Amino acid sequence: MMVPDAYNTTPSAIQKIEQNLISPTLGTVLKITKGLGTTLQSLLDEHSAARDVVYLPGEKRRTIPVPDLKISLQSLADGLPNEAFSAILLTIPKGARMKEREFRHHGEELQLCVKGKVKFTIRDETYLLRRGDSLRFKSSLRHYWDNAGEAE
Repeated sequence: MMVPDAYNTTPSAIQKIEQNLISPTLGTVLKITKGLGTTLQSLLDEHSAARDVVYLPGEKRRTIPVPDLKISLQSLADGLPNEAFSAILLTIPKGARMKEREFRHHGEELQLCVKGKVKFTIRDETYLLRRGDSLRFKSSLRHYWDNAGEAE
């Protein structure tokens, strides 16, 4: 796995990640996906065969913890190879916030607040999402989030 130096991920760090000696931060994983020209969804997916339709029962979704942010990710739409769309359920515990304030990556995001409150800052504008609220933006814009509620 080669990642251009421009993405500030050293070859030794990549080797340790590949050998499961260290767990990468979410920021590092996104830098690797950018360097590989792929998506986070493609790293979460386990493709067994090319398909056109994928049914994914709730109990079959894989949960992936992200220890540096104390969050977890669940792929909601895995199984289609080379997909241009991804859907991820992000669980943010009370008080959690993104560490990086200069977070950018390829693609677009559609955020839907399922419960609680989450504050998104895009560039210098802040949006408070409550249950049922949504927000769509280009991921290349500087953005970050904070759990602004009293619960997960």
